[in-house]
Amino acid sequence: MKKRRVSGIIDGILTFLAAGFLSVAAAGYFTRDTAAILCAGLTGGLAVAYFAALFRERREPCENAGIREAMTQLIYNGKPFALGLFKSALEKTYAVEDCGDYLLAEGVTAVFVRPAADKLTAANLAPMYAACRKRAKRLLCFGYDGADKDCRDLIDVLPEPAVTVFDHERAYAFLKSRDALPPVEIVLKPSRSRGGGALRHALAPDKSRRYTVAALVLLLSSFIMPRSVYYIIVASLCLAAAVLSGIDITKRLKKRSGAP
Repeated sequence: MKKRRVSGIIDGILTFLAAGFLSVAAAGYFTRDTAAILCAGLTGGLAVAYFAALFRERREPCENAGIREAMTQLIYNGKPFALGLFKSALEKTYAVEDCGDYLLAEGVTAVFVRPAADKLTAANLAPMYAACRKRAKRLLCFGYDGADKDCRDLIDVLPEPAVTVFDHERAYAFLKSRDALPPVEIVLKPSRSRGGGALRHALAPDKSRRYTVAALVLLLSSFIMPRSVYYIIVASLCLAAAVLSGIDITKRLKKRSGAP
């Protein structure tokens, strides 16, 4: 969770700086009013950073090693294997009927298992709902990443059977509570400092393009803005960061130090 927060903060800062400097450069072309230029830069940077975060659809990796290993086993071995695990777990408490594509617990709850590393969509849900709607009063789907927005909206308006979607954490908790987890081998990794993780993310290879764009914007801004020396200094720092990211400096240093 902390790694995801650090990653999001760094992405947000880089996006804000790039968009802010671009807005400053554009505003400086039309006016010399420092307050107006700063206001344009702040507004542009915040707006772009906000919408970038709002529309960024990215599945965040699971931090829990046990959950990650168990879900990897389910995805790798496929639906029959996953359905068998959930059947053995359910049979410890309920009477279960194997209906092929799903399990029917106590004759009222249809249990579907979807071992795929993405969100459940409305298109995924439709055939599940159609398959059990005449027999079940409740539809329960164990997935990996839960349901996407369109699927959640569809669930809200569907009549009986009522639909519930569990993500990987709840699926893992269910299997664990019934001692039905697949056999996994968890390799413990040495802990790393927070500062080191933040530095690795800041200098990741995919950040090179952002640093380059920021450097170009700053250099262009230095021709039309007062106190151009500051723009040139920051542009030089961004260019250096772009080079270090491009050559994946953190990976090179790691190999040289012999760290695992």
